[in-house]
Amino acid sequence: MSPPGFSALESELTARHQNAYPYLSPVDVSNIELEAFATLVPGPIGNGAMAELNAAADMTNETSIWGPASLPTTQDDFRSLDMSYWTTIPISNELATTVITAYLAENHAMFGLFDAELFLDDLLARKLNFCSAFLVNSVFSCACLWYCTIDPSLSVLSSEFLGAAETLWLAERRSDSLLNVAAIMATGVACEIQVSNIRVLELFEDAQGMAERLGLFGVERCRRNATDWQVLSAQVKRQTAQVAWGTYNWLSYPISCPPTVPIPGEDPFQVSEKQLIGKSFGALSRLWIVVQEVAAVYSLYRPASEGALPLSFVESRYQKLLRWADTLDEDLVRGEHISNQILILHNWDIPYAGGESAGNDDVDTHQSEGIDDSDLHFYLVLCITQCQQLAICCPVYVSAGRGLLGMALQVGALSIDEALALATSLQSCSSRHNAAALRGDFGDFVIDFNLAAKVPEEAKVKAVATRLGEMILLNNVTQNGGFYSL
Repeated sequence: MSPPGFSALESELTARHQNAYPYLSPVDVSNIELEAFATLVPGPIGNGAMAELNAAADMTNETSIWGPASLPTTQDDFRSLDMSYWTTIPISNELATTVITAYLAENHAMFGLFDAELFLDDLLARKLNFCSAFLVNSVFSCACLWYCTIDPSLSVLSSEFLGAAETLWLAERRSDSLLNVAAIMATGVACEIQVSNIRVLELFEDAQGMAERLGLFGVERCRRNATDWQVLSAQVKRQTAQVAWGTYNWLSYPISCPPTVPIPGEDPFQVSEKQLIGKSFGALSRLWIVVQEVAAVYSLYRPASEGALPLSFVESRYQKLLRWADTLDEDLVRGEHISNQILILHNWDIPYAGGESAGNDDVDTHQSEGIDDSDLHFYLVLCITQCQQLAICCPVYVSAGRGLLGMALQVGALSIDEALALATSLQSCSSRHNAAALRGDFGDFVIDFNLAAKVPEEAKVKAVATRLGEMILLNNVTQNGGFYSL
């Protein structure tokens, strides 16, 4: 939320760059009951929920966020689907139809790892040009996982699909192809948010190496790809562009240069009447170009000067981010009744527009000023509550929630009793997941961005979650209370 009073600089930014710095009226949180959020536990899908999903898909098409999409949404559209051809995992064709439809309507734009129309055509026709057993199993692992917000029981199916994808990866990792790049990336995405026997980094390194050998990105490869582009068929061009940009967007940091092929949905000669991708994916692609530029230069400067960068470079990239936000299509601007994709688009933009430590500013202010900020307490508890809900389908949020609790305890934003109660509730929401996730051993990512600038390893969620356990244990010893294992 915006503070009651803006500085002159903040007022100018809000006036000149409303997309990046919208004015948010202060919210009185004293009358909001957090218990209402804690009861939003998903259950098995019913007819009403399915109708809402279909309505959401219809609204998405009408607002042209995806482009001129024609997404199949009924069982009749998928009557030729035969999942037994693609996988040995026991799933009915009807459930598979529901799951993949929801995934394409709600989540595909965030990843865009493959051309969805070409994938669906081959999936239904049992063709192997733009679909494969590896890709189907990896995509359905992700799709079932996201669908757990509606039906938590599908977490078991998601794990089974992931196991099948991991096995197929061992067979396909030496065979360079667009399908295998997309499938490896989808497997990596699934492994990032649920427990896996494979290191995510190994999957992404495989995908990057394969993509570079195929000429999708990388300086020399891009030059070669530019000369080969003209001889490709229209369908292969679409798939190539989608896999190239989808992979680049997800990896970004270790890649030396972005793809030279057109961004999907932005080349009028390549857009299909049914193409299930559009404005949001293009906006994300342009955002990740700027992020990759900053990350690449930062990694070169850091060893010599502890991360310092020329101020002129920092300002030039900041101006790029502002121009990116200023030129967003009106369908992609924050407002009421916007889609999930747009919320996520702006959530990814916030850390870069506001600086890497933007997410920690409120906690730092609380620590330095020593004030009792009821708003901070409300939003912290709200955030942990949402981690509880997300942990039902994505065990990575168990670790994320524990990391946030550790940060809050360190600055005194929560009492030890509150933290213990929230940690216990967080654990109970994810009882169906692997024990490694519940211990906080899962999720090797940075959560404390301020600490990351000084001690990167200590800023990762594992380290912060470990400190939470140590603080709770210390409290148990000093208070002579019962011992808790979290």
